[in-house]
Amino acid sequence: MFESKEEVKKPVVSPEMADQEFERWLEYRMVSDVEKEEHATLISLAIESISKGYLIINEDNTITHKLREPFENESPIYEFTYRSRLNDFDKQRSMKGVNAKDQNESFNALISALCDQPKGVIKKLHTADKRIASAIAVFFA
Repeated sequence: MFESKEEVKKPVVSPEMADQEFERWLEYRMVSDVEKEEHATLISLAIESISKGYLIINEDNTITHKLREPFENESPIYEFTYRSRLNDFDKQRSMKGVNAKDQNESFNALISALCDQPKGVIKKLHTADKRIASAIAVFFA
């Protein structure tokens, strides 16, 4: 779905196992069947990302996202870990300085709160990594 020409990553986890893992996580998040239907494309992306090793669902229901395009600067970032739960206080804190009417900025703030990374880092994510992050964040919106 999102391979570059230079890299076609072989499955690390079978698609069936990846589907089971993400379904278990969705059940933990208490995602309704209606929400699953609404976000079927993002669910497929998450399952593919698990299969290819970019996403790992941990035993505590946090999710590790191995960045396809890591930040290799003076403070390298190779992965994010998304929380399993997010409360209103954390959401509000990340929304400081964000125009709530700007959907993209609001979503960046949500991703920032989920992985405890500055909003500036989220804004600089490679498109493929942003799509993967969005596939997780949509279930916290």
